[in-house]
Amino acid sequence: MTYEIELVTAIAELLDAAGVSEWQSSGAYAPTGGPITVIRTVPDVARAVVTLSTYPVLDAWGWDDHVTGVQVRTRYPGTNPLDVDQLDDAIYQLLHGRHGAQLGPHRISKISRQSGASLGPDENKRWARSSNYYVHGPRN
Repeated sequence: MTYEIELVTAIAELLDAAGVSEWQSSGAYAPTGGPITVIRTVPDVARAVVTLSTYPVLDAWGWDDHVTGVQVRTRYPGTNPLDVDQLDDAIYQLLHGRHGAQLGPHRISKISRQSGASLGPDENKRWARSSNYYVHGPRN
């Protein structure tokens, strides 16, 4: 596995262990239940969705200076925008400020949210948000 795949997989496992969203590395999710976590795709399902995507921010010369962005996109069924805000906040509480931690096989220095915004409702009136986190640490 590559560094970025290992990173988002470890975050998905962390969200699952904390009870924030369900993670399955393979197979289909049940059609009903709480939030689910997926990587890089936003499926058209009736459940709340957490989508994790990575992007490069800073590829530094030093061994511990790398910064990888993780976009966390959340979507919640129903017309109440506060529901997706609560899901986004649960993820914020888990990720922002985490430091000196292990994510999968990688030791990270810190994670911080850098930005976030409402994406508004989609065509099915499901509200969505996006938050961008920076993961600092060696890319090994």
